[in-house]
Amino acid sequence: MASEILQQTVDIVVAYLKNNEMAARSLPSLIKEIYTTLQGVSGHVAEELPEDLEDHPSLRVAENGGWIPKVPLEDAVTRDEVVCLICGKRGKSLRGHLTRSHKMRQDEYLKAFNLPKDFRLVAPSYSEKRRQLAMEAGLGDKLRAGSGGPLAGEESGAGVESPE
Repeated sequence: MASEILQQTVDIVVAYLKNNEMAARSLPSLIKEIYTTLQGVSGHVAEELPEDLEDHPSLRVAENGGWIPKVPLEDAVTRDEVVCLICGKRGKSLRGHLTRSHKMRQDEYLKAFNLPKDFRLVAPSYSEKRRQLAMEAGLGDKLRAGSGGPLAGEESGAGVESPE
């Protein structure tokens, strides 16, 4: 039951912070207040707030309102892997991990850490490998033959009939 109360506390605090601005120094008292209130409502004897709650990824908030990353940004992307800034999990791509483990979309993740829109969520070597496989399968033929403008063989206005 204590773990359910703990999870409910995290959910409430996260929902509150998504809709309200708050100074980071006020966060611990908010957490304790919500945790104590939920214990009272559930009829449990008041227990101390677990020490590791403050390390919950959703509650590590910087002064600028963004989340504090689990790893330094410089270490988040290497040639062969990317690291989740929320939990530290390493992998070739973060898209699936973010939706499965953190119930977040890519744009929410980038916003949570105040990251630029072009921040890599896929390891460069993996991206290059997938690109090469696509090219070998012929998926890039039209783009490869063109010169950056309309696709090869098309003129600007192709597909539009002229009124004659």
